[in-house]
Amino acid sequence: MQHRGKLPYRLVQALLGCSMGQARLVVDQYNRADPDTLEAVIKALDEAEDDQLTEALPTDRYPCEFRHICDTGSTSRFWKYLERRGFDDPDRVARFYNLSCAVTGRWKDRLIIPVFVDNKLVAWQGRALQNPVSAPRYLASTAYIKKVVMNYDECMNDGGDTLFIVEGPIDAMKVDYYGAKYDIRAACTFGTSFTLDQIYMLRDMQRQFKRTIALFDPEAIGEAYNLADWLPGVPLGQLPEGVEDPGALSKAQVKQLIELNV
Repeated sequence: MQHRGKLPYRLVQALLGCSMGQARLVVDQYNRADPDTLEAVIKALDEAEDDQLTEALPTDRYPCEFRHICDTGSTSRFWKYLERRGFDDPDRVARFYNLSCAVTGRWKDRLIIPVFVDNKLVAWQGRALQNPVSAPRYLASTAYIKKVVMNYDECMNDGGDTLFIVEGPIDAMKVDYYGAKYDIRAACTFGTSFTLDQIYMLRDMQRQFKRTIALFDPEAIGEAYNLADWLPGVPLGQLPEGVEDPGALSKAQVKQLIELNV
């Protein structure tokens, strides 16, 4: 069998009997023995997960400049940021998702969003309150953040009626925070791209819910289809009219989101 180009996407697609999107992800990331089927890829990830987690742990402690978010003093702007993003109780949100912030150092002016797996701190993302001129808007503690998903422990422990998979942590917190009373949870992949490790975790989480829905921003419809391609039985979600992304949902609009999709 012949194939053109340096990356044999079509060859892998033919050998595994998978979609082009799945073939691209396998070629780009797979570095173990050649798999016979797509399920073999997932199985290999399952066997290697514990070793990967142990090797990749950055630290079990935050940098000393990370601080609690309060409604007064130098961290009050982070409190106000959460209010502007539509959270009616910033203190409750900060405590529930273990949020912190930085007013000095490398992470200055960033909301710190941690990621836990098996109750271990494995990574965090720093989100700038405003668009920086000469720095990235999102800063991760380690590249390992693309091997995990936010809210993994909570979703695995609690399960529920519906799991929404979204792009970013603010998206996830908004749907998760206001959807909890409806037995709705949310997880994020930290961007529209995703890895085989994240797919493995999402498939694991999917078993804890009656249904799982992919809810990316409207401009990322292609990436949402690719994600759904990897997760059997996962449809694409629909945002309420006039809402640009899940993070922009109001409390009332989260209820509308649930009515539209569940």
